[in-house]
Amino acid sequence: MRVTLVVRTIVMAVPWLGIAVLTRPRASDWPEAVARMRRKDKLGAGTFDIASKPIREVWDTPERWRKLSAMARERFYFGVERWPEDRLWALDAGLVTLGCTSKKCFVGVLGSWNGLPGPQYDLYALAAAHGVACFVYHSYGPGTFYRYFAPLLSKPHTVLCGAFATSSAFEMLWLGSSLLGLGHELQRALGRAGFLALWLCGALGMSLAAATQRHSTNGTGGILAAFTYHTLATPHARHSLYGVSMSARSALAVHLGIACLPAFQGSDKPAVALGLAALPLAVGAAFFHGGWLGLRS
Repeated sequence: MRVTLVVRTIVMAVPWLGIAVLTRPRASDWPEAVARMRRKDKLGAGTFDIASKPIREVWDTPERWRKLSAMARERFYFGVERWPEDRLWALDAGLVTLGCTSKKCFVGVLGSWNGLPGPQYDLYALAAAHGVACFVYHSYGPGTFYRYFAPLLSKPHTVLCGAFATSSAFEMLWLGSSLLGLGHELQRALGRAGFLALWLCGALGMSLAAATQRHSTNGTGGILAAFTYHTLATPHARHSLYGVSMSARSALAVHLGIACLPAFQGSDKPAVALGLAALPLAVGAAFFHGGWLGLRS
């Protein structure tokens, strides 16, 4: 029964995946699409009907399957193209294409470019992920929380959930306010994709390291990586933390201290807890010294 269901799912999914590949806008077409949309052309963003025309043209030929397979192999690839002078970049990603200008990103799928929500929604989504973890802890108890948010290599989904593990209202207030306060500035500095990469590398790196040590995590990797990058990029900046004004270095030290609290609150492996808190600092420093601004959107 289970095998039959899997086979049916594959049979239904393959044609749709093939159509997605064959009608995907290419990254190389992105500058032309941007020019059309800026001119407000009626079909500037593209349509499925136009993109599917090559499929219809070969469908009635005797060698349609061979030709469609060749077309799919040609279009199913991954790569990044950039046009620095126009501040544009695009990513070929097999089934879809991501294209970004200096102000907005679009996803190209099934022949058309569709605008993504603004960059502020990335911040809301990250804050909401922490909020879900906090909600689970207070609504369903520690047992359920640790079942899903304590990272284990044998359960990959817990590594993802562990990146946002937040169990206290204080942590939620701290992470949410810091994310929304600092995120906009870092998005302008790194670009939308660069900021997401920085945050997720810090958060997921900390969670993965915790999984290898079979240790819980408090989901502070993203904010620590972000504050580290910001401190290195703007060392003379001032921050207001709960109404107290302080330098960027002092603010980073305070954030690191908050992240290290579990090491002094009964942790059976305090050295591991301290090491996990320090890992995102290395991620933020790597982003800064590595000059990872190629993702600037």
